[in-house]
Amino acid sequence: MLRIAVWHNLPSGGGKRQLYSHVKGLVERGHYVEAWRPDTADPHFLPLRDIVTEHVIPLASKPREFYATIRPARVANELLDAMEDQCRKCAEEINRGGFDVLFVGACLFLRTSPISKYVHLPSTIFLGEPYRWFYEALPELPWIGQHDGQCNSGLHDARYGSLRRLLPHGLKRLLSPRGRSGSSQRAIAPDISGLRIQARAELEYARSFDSILANSIFSRESILRAYNLPSRVCYLGVDTDYYRPSGEAKEHFVIGLGTIYHAKGVDRAIRAVGAIPIATRPSLVWLGNGAAEQDLENYVHLAARLAVDFRPKLNVSDAEVISHLSRAAAMLYTSRLEPFGLAPLEANACGTAVVGIAEGGIRETVLDGVNGFLASDETPVVLGELLERLTASVDTRREMGARARAHVESHWSMKTCIDNIENQLNTIYEDSKGKRLLAAVCQRDEPLLASDVRGNLDRFEVTAGILHARGWGFIEDLPTDGAQSFLLIADGKQRELHRARMSIRPDVSQYFGKTAAYDCCGFIVDSRTQIENPHRVVLIIISQNQMRATSLKSLD
Repeated sequence: MLRIAVWHNLPSGGGKRQLYSHVKGLVERGHYVEAWRPDTADPHFLPLRDIVTEHVIPLASKPREFYATIRPARVANELLDAMEDQCRKCAEEINRGGFDVLFVGACLFLRTSPISKYVHLPSTIFLGEPYRWFYEALPELPWIGQHDGQCNSGLHDARYGSLRRLLPHGLKRLLSPRGRSGSSQRAIAPDISGLRIQARAELEYARSFDSILANSIFSRESILRAYNLPSRVCYLGVDTDYYRPSGEAKEHFVIGLGTIYHAKGVDRAIRAVGAIPIATRPSLVWLGNGAAEQDLENYVHLAARLAVDFRPKLNVSDAEVISHLSRAAAMLYTSRLEPFGLAPLEANACGTAVVGIAEGGIRETVLDGVNGFLASDETPVVLGELLERLTASVDTRREMGARARAHVESHWSMKTCIDNIENQLNTIYEDSKGKRLLAAVCQRDEPLLASDVRGNLDRFEVTAGILHARGWGFIEDLPTDGAQSFLLIADGKQRELHRARMSIRPDVSQYFGKTAAYDCCGFIVDSRTQIENPHRVVLIIISQNQMRATSLKSLD
């Protein structure tokens, strides 16, 4: 059985439900789990403290600007410093805990996390998506210049509104583009000067993990597109003992689920319902754990214009969610590029079929004609016709609802979900045995140096808190393909371990290669550091379960 350290900074929602399910399932199978989080994670929605020991280490600073989706350079740097400090403190406790593996949930501010830089354990992050605001049009990409130098108020509304739900009421009003008076006025475009800073850190942190777990093939492709990093698909599941038909009769409404803002496609759903003839048009009930105020106002106006009975309900209990999912004639799932989406499977488990748009992760969970219907695009008339097939026929929705629940029980059960994460953690643990030896190396006053290691630093400098290093190193007579390299830098008693990424060095093979190829022996490090003037640099190489170290630089 594994001893698992967990770190996360998750708000309420599907990501937190996923983590809670994973931790609960792992504990039930006999694994030991402890959790760490900053005080910015949601403390009330499915708290891990109910099932494991949870440590809360606050962020040193957390101004309201942290919650904006696009941040200026000053705020981005302050946020990164605060997260690095929090993770360093967590790592000090984790490193003393005798754990086998580090399992990390996403960060609401950054998606990735610096925690693995400081924890000397095999590590993985369950990453549903990169920081979408940088890589997707929500509704526009942030780095696109404004037309004719004019501010796009819609950009401001969507980016600041989506996370406004996380703030106290007074701060929500401060971020409202209408201001305190409620009068319409031109919004000020967000300062995107911190975008490159945060994006670089996000990539650096992603590279620091031994592996990345994605919740769908679509998410794996998104991670590859944003980071050029591989990831492993680890599918989720639904607790079909918890999500089950309530026994209540079906009613004449369709249901949507998710935070009310642009990415959830509430506008698409309203237009789809509005395309159904008014004589048979169902109501649209939308359950959300929060709402962007301006978006919600726009959706209410859109629904009124299209004569759609739109009923948003916020922060309802799980019991109410299950009741609504059971009573709905259908779920209408219109999210834009949702990475996975638990909601359709939860509806299926409650005996309700889904009508959705074939984009994002839903293409992997909804089989057209089995547990729902998929439209090729967001055309309202097409979605409306698919909805009518369920809302107008008692027999169709009953038969498809039964098939939908059977499909979830067979393919998306919680047992299968826990099997997936347990297998992945065991694989990561076995594949990364060498990294567990790093803690012993780093704790020694003088790392063990080996004579069968060759290496060189081609570049080494620290500029503005960023370590830049280039070089090469290998263990003689061992191939470098698949090897892992680390730089241990020290200044007195202060030490940091930086994982290097590989670069191709055919010149080294040409010079040294006899019994082994050394093309993959190059290393590159570009990462944040607290050590301004390192006096010692040690290269540590792990290859074929063998670990060696050699001193590359000494300024003592």
